[in-house]
Amino acid sequence: MQCKYIVEDIKNYENKSIGILYRNNISSLMVANILNEKNIDFYIKDDKTKFFKSFVLYDVLSFIKLSLNNKDRESFSKIYYKSYTYFNKEMCNFVLKHKDENLSVFSILKRFPNLEYYMIERIENFKHDISCISALKPNAIIKFIKNDLEYISYLEKLDDDGRNSLPSTLLILEILDEIARYCKNIDEFINKIYSLQDVLNEASKNKSSNITLSSIHSSKGLEYDVVYMIDNIDKEFPMERRNESVEDYLKILEEERRVFYVGLTRAKESLNVIAPYTPSTFVDELIKR
Repeated sequence: MQCKYIVEDIKNYENKSIGILYRNNISSLMVANILNEKNIDFYIKDDKTKFFKSFVLYDVLSFIKLSLNNKDRESFSKIYYKSYTYFNKEMCNFVLKHKDENLSVFSILKRFPNLEYYMIERIENFKHDISCISALKPNAIIKFIKNDLEYISYLEKLDDDGRNSLPSTLLILEILDEIARYCKNIDEFINKIYSLQDVLNEASKNKSSNITLSSIHSSKGLEYDVVYMIDNIDKEFPMERRNESVEDYLKILEEERRVFYVGLTRAKESLNVIAPYTPSTFVDELIKR
């Protein structure tokens, strides 16, 4: 929703300098994608996003690739334990080392020694659900993987164990879902993901554009007529406390508050602070002033 709002609102500022600012570089992806789809010229000040190296991206692509080719052992090996399946490492190795290259992953799984009946049923269910992906429209794929294949449960467990931030991983899924909305089929979706990196590379050279995408850190010392600060959401900006002591986290919080202030003070004429989900504590503080 924030991207659609920005695309509509910037029409009111045709001859103005516009800064679209964010705390985390990965936030640039959704904005860059929709600007590109709408053929709106933009400059990206820095592209340090880890999106294209994200395990979530690789997982989603592996689910999709397995649906397109049920013999794809490499894709299976990346996601075999990330659904409702509870396949173990021994089962994965059994698939990877099986000599018959003509068998599907699911056929090999059913040949695993001493399988319980419930596990055979689970293999069949997984086979059915994976095959469904290839029949879905791109804008339904992410939701299906997240909910029907229960990938969200895996991400929640990572969050509970302190191994990854759930808001960060959900943001990547949201970006993928946004990209999928503009695609007619799976092939276009996959190609769009890879081509987006080229779009960002080209945009990094386009310094003459009046629209700039930048992290707040990189915007220090700069000003824009109009500023949109995006993704000001709870547990993202600032990040939620994990293993830090109370004293250390308060120091981090104060530094993050200063970064937020830097973003606020980049606007000369118009400031838009956007929180698409539960607002950040900084937004609440701003409202209460």
